[in-house]
Amino acid sequence: MVRRLVDTLAGDTLLCKRYGAVPTADAEPAVRAIEAEAFDAAVVGGGAAASVEEGIEALQLYSKDVSRRLLDFVKSRSAAAKAEPS
Repeated sequence: MVRRLVDTLAGDTLLCKRYGAVPTADAEPAVRAIEAEAFDAAVVGGGAAASVEEGIEALQLYSKDVSRRLLDFVKSRSAAAKAEPS
């Protein structure tokens, strides 16, 4: 999962075209933190899934949280880059 997310931030993706690519050296620690935080939030928020449906719901929440956090990360990097004096 982490490898794919790093590739998303550092590769030739729509996200990179819009907000700029993130160097792998910067993307990897950020992605590890994002993934861990989203996982912890899904586990705490969803607890142990008692059914397949609850497991699917927890996975959907985790996926949405990862996506939101990634988008927040690239937006903040982009804004910081634009704010830096040339």
